Amino acid sequence: MVVSTFLLVIIGVTTTTYAVVTNVAQGKSAYQSTTLGTYVASKGVDGNTDSDMMNGRCFHTKSAAENWWYVDLGQIYGTIRLIEVFSRTDCCAERNQKIAVQIGTSLDNMQQVKYWSSQIWDYESVVFPQNQAVRYVKLVHTANTYFHLCEIKVYSQT
Repeated sequence: MVVSTFLLVIIGVTTTTYAVVTNVAQGKSAYQSTTLGTYVASKGVDGNTDSDMMNGRCFHTKSAAENWWYVDLGQIYGTIRLIEVFSRTDCCAERNQKIAVQIGTSLDNMQQVKYWSSQIWDYESVVFPQNQAVRYVKLVHTANTYFHLCEIKVYSQT
């Protein structure tokens, strides 16, 4: 009689799963309070973070006491974790102050999640520690001047 003994050793394997985040704002419909020249709202979600206004990649409003810009994501995303804002850096960045970031599932139900009272230089972000349900991201500018930014990215966890 032959007796065989097998020793099975299982080594614990730890795997880390990383969430994939996608910019769900790129190419979506965008709107602004007024338009200066050809610097339309859609420039804010064209996927290009070029911060030189003269390259035609930024949105720009006319001067007003209050200006706004918003993107309609086309549907409610329940896993928004990050909003990135890219400012104009070739000139006039001092105008980009007194900006409120609002999010909501409808334009009638917006919640302010960030306010920059001082100047945005080149880049700012809003990080959410927990998932947010969002369809609209709106920036309200109350600096009594022109309003221009070069890109707004809204990331959803997938």
